[in-house]
Amino acid sequence: MEFEFVKMHGCAADAILIDCVKTPVPAAVAAANAPWMCERRTGIGADFVVLLLPDARADARVQAFGPTGSEMLSCADAVRLAAEYLFDSRRVRSGVARIATAAGVLTAMRNATGLVTVELPQPQLEAEAIPLPGRSGRVLDKLVEAGGEACTVSCIGIGGAHCVLFRHTGGVDLCEFGMRCRRSSFFYGGECVTLAEQLGEKRLRARVWRYQAGELPAISECAAAAVAVASLTGRVREGAEVAVELPGGVLTARWDGKRLFVTGEAVRVFQGTVTLGDA
Repeated sequence: MEFEFVKMHGCAADAILIDCVKTPVPAAVAAANAPWMCERRTGIGADFVVLLLPDARADARVQAFGPTGSEMLSCADAVRLAAEYLFDSRRVRSGVARIATAAGVLTAMRNATGLVTVELPQPQLEAEAIPLPGRSGRVLDKLVEAGGEACTVSCIGIGGAHCVLFRHTGGVDLCEFGMRCRRSSFFYGGECVTLAEQLGEKRLRARVWRYQAGELPAISECAAAAVAVASLTGRVREGAEVAVELPGGVLTARWDGKRLFVTGEAVRVFQGTVTLGDA
């Protein structure tokens, strides 16, 4: 089965986008083929695969699959890239796209400089809602133990459990540290870990890790989680546009106390065709 695809990236977090309006691809087929498609030496090479599907509630719907073939229930990067694809192909002409996801319908807006802003689902702040097993209330700047190391952590839910640690970002094996956090009692089964350090009133530096994907050049939810936590703990002013420097580039996030936005580039790299095997 041969299908067209478009290779895109946002701050070097790259994706293979398949337009299922043109040629339907079953989710099971995408999941089964995602591991070899994401391979950088023997496949196309990407951090995830995105299916762009029709949806009665919105301009389109996305399903994203990581390099293991598991579905990513929350992926603002997929929404940002899908929105840019819709804008670029003139399927949405208003500069505002509504994209359905497993976390609900998200709004993406293209600004005058070509960057795309995504409004994320309202974050969960209480441990019971994140969820964090065995915890209650808010977990903000709490001293915990992670694999024998004392760490000051903050946790927030954005389509999954996020752990944010404000500390020096260098000299850490983030893949090993992320798994250590995920196995620890305070964050058991968590999705993402972010190391962040404050560079100024409106600037952070961060490194990000996602379970089953490893350390990535950028993750929108992680950048947004770092800014939300920085605001909640008084490190930055609530409502400020905060630039987050990541290995792949800069994402800007804003938390106004209720709504959370993340803005970044969405770049079309090339297109081609691929032959997919059965599920």
